[in-house]
Amino acid sequence: MDRQIDHFLSELQEKLLRLRSHFSHVEAAREALVQATSPQEQRRAQVRWEDSLKEVERYSGDVWNMLRYVFTGLEDRDEFKPRLSAHDLEACFRRQLGFMASEIGEAERKIYLYFFESGSTIQAGDLRGENMLIRLYHVRQMAKKLKKRNAEEADP
Repeated sequence: MDRQIDHFLSELQEKLLRLRSHFSHVEAAREALVQATSPQEQRRAQVRWEDSLKEVERYSGDVWNMLRYVFTGLEDRDEFKPRLSAHDLEACFRRQLGFMASEIGEAERKIYLYFFESGSTIQAGDLRGENMLIRLYHVRQMAKKLKKRNAEEADP
């Protein structure tokens, strides 16, 4: 049993690290997309952006699925619907990336407190409302929306 728990915790930690890593690739790819001066640079950056968003979507979903089986009684999604403004698209992307960074950070904080910090006290509020599952759900939904919006932007 201890080996199964250790394996679960190891896998959880690995997926969290990959989520964080791929999110930093999303940020770098978006910056490269903004800085691109040629159509080739722009296309390469766009492919990196889409691939990185796909991985963020994947790993946020993987962590979400792992935790859903542990926290069967917690809400695991809400009515979150990502909205992207057409007005100033670049500012909108910056805001949404900031939102995703915040949601990933809060989910990680709660997960690390619960699973990896010995002797830590979990607040009831960390398991209700905007819990780690809901925050991961937001990240996944936002990654899907940004990926879709980017595809629409690339193929008007």
